[in-house]
Amino acid sequence: MTFRTRLLVVFAGTIVAAVAMIVWIVSVSTARVFEQLDAERTAALVQQFQKEFVLRGEEIAGAAQRIADSDAALRVAIDVNRAEPDYSLHVNDATALASSHGLDFLELVAGDGSIVSSAQWPRALRIKKPGSLSRWTGNRSPHFSSVRICPTMPHWRSKPCASAQWATPGSM
Repeated sequence: MTFRTRLLVVFAGTIVAAVAMIVWIVSVSTARVFEQLDAERTAALVQQFQKEFVLRGEEIAGAAQRIADSDAALRVAIDVNRAEPDYSLHVNDATALASSHGLDFLELVAGDGSIVSSAQWPRALRIKKPGSLSRWTGNRSPHFSSVRICPTMPHWRSKPCASAQWATPGSM
C-alpha cells in the first residue's frame, strides 16, 4: 500500500468518525430536547385538565345544590316522605330537573336507596341501588340528607351527572 493510499484511508476514516460522532451528539441532544418539550407539554396538559376538572366539579356541585334547593325537589321530597309515597308521580321529575340545570345524568333517590326518578334511566322506578347509601358525600341542603356528584362520566357525554338522596325525618 502506498503512502497516498494510507493517507487517504486515514483521512477518510477520520472524517467518517468525526461525522458519526457529530451525528450521534446531535441525535442525543435532539432526543433530550424533544423529551424535555414533551414533558413540559404533558405537565401543562395535566395542569390544564386538573384546573378544568376542578372548575367542572364546582359547576356540577353548584347545579346539584340548586336542584337540591329547588321547589320541585321540595315537592318530591315531601311526597317521598309520606306514609305511602306514590313514586310514579315523579317518574319524569329527574329528566326535567336535569335538562333545566344542564345535566345528562340525575337520579333522585329515596332514603332507603330506591330510585324515585332517573334522567338517564326512566324505567328505574323503585329499583334499589346496592350500596348507594354508603357512597354519599354528605353535602347538606334543606331537602336532602346528602348530594352525590358522580366521579366519572362516559367519554361520549359532554354533560355531568349528579345524585341526591332525600332527607328522612330525623336524618337531618
